[in-house]
Amino acid sequence: MIARFTLVRISGDQDGHAAVVPWNPAAYEQPGLATAHKLLGVAMTASEYQEPLAVMRRGTMRTVPDGAETWAVGEILWANASGAATHTRPAAPLPLIVLGTVFADEGGGNWTVDVDVRVLPSLGELSGVSVETPADLDVFIHKSSTHVWEPRRLAGTDITNAPAGGIAATTVQAAIDELDTEKASALWIWLME
Repeated sequence: MIARFTLVRISGDQDGHAAVVPWNPAAYEQPGLATAHKLLGVAMTASEYQEPLAVMRRGTMRTVPDGAETWAVGEILWANASGAATHTRPAAPLPLIVLGTVFADEGGGNWTVDVDVRVLPSLGELSGVSVETPADLDVFIHKSSTHVWEPRRLAGTDITNAPAGGIAATTVQAAIDELDTEKASALWIWLME
């Protein structure tokens, strides 16, 4: 059974039509571009498997039940691990999938939702970022020669931003203030766990 307002995806071909099944985090590959294109939207009606199913990716859906949660107007709704709507932002390793925004309270635990299903990008889906071989505790370093952020493990000799004569500061803020901004390279630290 596919419940109403559950995230659904294409799961291959069945008798010449797209087979639609509930979304499942186990089906999410990294990078998620392939899966993002397989996501259809949310089921507009409840349906048995292999029955025709109306699906919405963008629009307004009325009488959406909040389940066991209490939603508020203006809240963003996310897909949880089962594809159901929640107002709690999922934690990694689940991908961030926005289902929409609560638009109006209809009373009785039912809501009008502005549906806008979209997968927020992961690092592997960003242009200019190489994530082919990241390892635990790598950082991403920008290579100006290729204009790409690449994962790399830093060694003590890689950190060379200290101004001539060293840093005499005794606090972190004073050390930051002393850094020579002309020598500071672009460095984003993303801990891979």
